[in-house]
Amino acid sequence: CELPQWAKSRSAQQNFANFCSTCSKREVSSAGETFLMQSFPHRDGSLFMGQLSLGFCVVQDSRFVVGSLIKAGDVMTRLSSAQLTQLADQALDILHRARARGIHAAQQRSVTTGEGNVDMCGSKTDGVQQKGSAFFGSRLPDCAVLLHGGRTAMRRE
Repeated sequence: CELPQWAKSRSAQQNFANFCSTCSKREVSSAGETFLMQSFPHRDGSLFMGQLSLGFCVVQDSRFVVGSLIKAGDVMTRLSSAQLTQLADQALDILHRARARGIHAAQQRSVTTGEGNVDMCGSKTDGVQQKGSAFFGSRLPDCAVLLHGGRTAMRRE
């Protein structure tokens, strides 16, 4: 079932396309999650309000965009700021658990194949030592991107 054009957020589509494009670049080591709240169709054609969230993950040099769709209520439902915050926290938790599962599976493979260690960001760490200080990337704003192992910060437009 397809949403009508008027129900699709062009700015959100542009934001998501930019997020995916940015995350595909090799020098990106971390990116803030991005969210959108809009109507989505059920299989029967009826609509619901949902929050779609995307997060970035690197597992053994493979880059992934992890997604989460949370049903927020009926299309006519107005959410309070507390409810929106709760949805965002729930989405962050889902994305964090999805990343952890992917990284844990990669660690299991690397232990059995001897491919080296994988850190919490999914970057290979066999004998590599970070020089200088790096930005802390566990809770970046939605438009922030870290490059070169967290040593460079950039704003994603």
